[in-house]
Formats: sequence, C-alpha cells, structure tokens
Amino acid sequence: MNFNLGRNSMTRKGPFVSWFSAVVLVAACGLLLIACQQRPDAQSIRIGAHHARFIIAFLDETGSRGPEWNDMVDRVAVVAGRLKNQDAFTVIGIDDHGGDEDDVRIPLTIVQTRSDLDMAGLKRQRDAIVAQVKSLKPRGKPQRTDIVGAIRQAQGMANKVSQNMNVILAFFSDMQQTPRMPDDAAMKDIHFPDGTVGYCFYVSASRRYDFPATVSLWQRLLTSAGVAITENDFHQKGTVDFGLNNAFR
Repeated sequence: MNFNLGRNSMTRKGPFVSWFSAVVLVAACGLLLIACQQRPDAQSIRIGAHHARFIIAFLDETGSRGPEWNDMVDRVAVVAGRLKNQDAFTVIGIDDHGGDEDDVRIPLTIVQTRSDLDMAGLKRQRDAIVAQVKSLKPRGKPQRTDIVGAIRQAQGMANKVSQNMNVILAFFSDMQQTPRMPDDAAMKDIHFPDGTVGYCFYVSASRRYDFPATVSLWQRLLTSAGVAITENDFHQKGTVDFGLNNAFR
C-alpha cells in the first residue's frame, strides 16, 4: 500500500482532514467533561482552589518588644490584608500571664463573601480587620513574658474552630520567655491539629540573645506540639518582609 499521497492529494484532502480533526477534538472534550462530572472528587481537582486558613497572630506586648511595637503591628496588618474568602483570623497578645480573656486582642473573625469573585466585599472586610489591628496599643510594659500561655490559649481556639482549615501560627516576638525559657515539660500537653504550620518574626530582635539557640529551642518545642516549622521559618528584623511574602502570598 502506498502512503505517499503527494502534494496535490494533500491539498485536495486538507479541508476534510481539518474537519475530521475538529470532530475528534470536540468528542474528546465531551468525554473528559462527562468523566469529571461522574468523579466524586471532581471539585477537588480545580486548579488554584483556595483552602481556608485559620491564622493566629501572636503580638508580643512585653517591655522587651517596645522599640519594635509599631513595626510588628504594621506587619500583622499586612497579614490581615492578605486574607482570602473563608479565612479565619485572630490576634493573641503575649503578656506576663497567657490565657486570659483580654489577651485575645482581635476576636476570631471569618472572612465570608458571596463568592471568591466578590472582590469588593473581600476588600471591605479585610480593611475592617486591618483597621482593628492598626488601632492596637500595648497594655503597659509587663516585665515577665508568658509565651507558652499564649500558645496554650491558641491551641484551645484552633482545636475548636479549625475543622477543614489549615492552622497557621505567626509569632511577632523576640521569642524570649522571661524570667526563664520553657522546657519540654511546659509544652507536653499542648498539641495542635494535624497540618498546623508556624512562623516566627522579629526573633532575638534586640540582639541581646543568642539567635541560633533561640531557634533550636522553639523549633523543638513547637514541633513537639504538632507544629511544622523549620529553622528557615525564624526571621530576625532584617528578613521579616521576605518571610511574610513567602508565608502569606
């Protein structure tokens, strides 16, 4: 059989080949659409679908954070300004005694719009949360720092409302607990939902503390509490913006 049709033959049959190819393409697309509709997980394969997050921001109010307070508030506001539809957000203050009702500086708020395309509604709600964050003022200058108490309070909130959400812990603190740093026993009964991740900003910002030692301690303690966090997730003042842009796009 001779498959060499020649130039003239290809010219004559070109329209037919193009029409036939188009029919085959349409049929294939139709079969793919039917297959996707029949799959129970068809919605889960949407490209770019957003999975709701529960973002818990910790804001250090102790005396050691005084010089960086305004910077930290501004960066927490950046996080609030990047909330998406169905995200939840709260701010917990770190002071000398964690777990008190007034330590929740921004109450739990869930961003809910009519659809992901309702950009005006999304902006309106984000702007309202940003305004709350920027209005925060430190409550005195506590001389003790209870980071573990704030973490314990956050764990209670996360376990109550984090169903179908990715929990994200964002610490804005030098991560220095005074008068003494915590040990493994302090965190033994704390555990966050599976998939929780953590980031620390302004770590050892005062330069009076050992940054590697601080990172090593908190990475171990947070990991033991079910929080996924690496040494690259700890940021001093100079890398805060870089870290925020990676963590909260």
